[in-house]
Amino acid sequence: MNKRYINSSIFLFCCVLFFSSCETGRYIMKRPLKDYGADYLLEQLEANDLQFHSFSAKAAVDYYENGKRNSFKVQLRVVKDSVIWMSIVPAMGIEAARIKIVNDSLFFLNRINKTYLKGDFAFLKKQLKVDVDFNIIQALITGSGFPFYHAEKFKASIDGGEYRLATSDRVQQRRTIRSDSEKRQIMVKSSWIIPETFKISRIKLKEIKENSRKIDANYDEYMEFNNRLFPKSLSFDLSDKEMPFFVDIKIIRIAFDQKKLSFPFKISSKYEPIIL
Repeated sequence: MNKRYINSSIFLFCCVLFFSSCETGRYIMKRPLKDYGADYLLEQLEANDLQFHSFSAKAAVDYYENGKRNSFKVQLRVVKDSVIWMSIVPAMGIEAARIKIVNDSLFFLNRINKTYLKGDFAFLKKQLKVDVDFNIIQALITGSGFPFYHAEKFKASIDGGEYRLATSDRVQQRRTIRSDSEKRQIMVKSSWIIPETFKISRIKLKEIKENSRKIDANYDEYMEFNNRLFPKSLSFDLSDKEMPFFVDIKIIRIAFDQKKLSFPFKISSKYEPIIL
């Protein structure tokens, strides 16, 4: 199994999101936006944040790598702040891979090649070339609860009929990265917010360094389910100068706060470890 397939599978796991339901909510701007500050927008994001204990979902995924399209279905199960589990099933209908991630570790099982991988987030950062942890992955999956909102300073603006929050002091950040001999990673964050619902429509994470990688996540077609709003359509761009990579996700079904969810992940003694 080649390294690029592993990287693609891990990224898909990190960003396979969820959500479906009954009636699509379409929102039309009828008047100019009020010029709110960053503190107010952060408060509204928190007030309208997704509330859940657990969920399971099924989704259809298309990903495009070097111009080639690949499709599969995924089963996704999440317990908030605890575990994320995914089963990947291609068009043939036979499970090809299984992934499990917890707060400090990740596990990957390739059923086709009978191989497995165990690693931590240091490994994940090295493979994806982007600084992520469990909280960031969970936030990308849910489109909410991003852990950096209350840890950094943001500036508010209006962009394309939506509110935008962006990391402040970008000029100073660029000076810092140019003067740093170790070329440490500094992540610029931007969020676009739907003014009628204060739900996120787009998240952009980008490193300030040479050959930087970005994560550009878009959340579309919000739908209502049990008085909750969720995006039915999701798209991701994880690209750098060496590897363009795009993912489109359509949610088929979802269930929240189920009493019993299982996360099976047993490695057979017949499987061989993946050596990178």
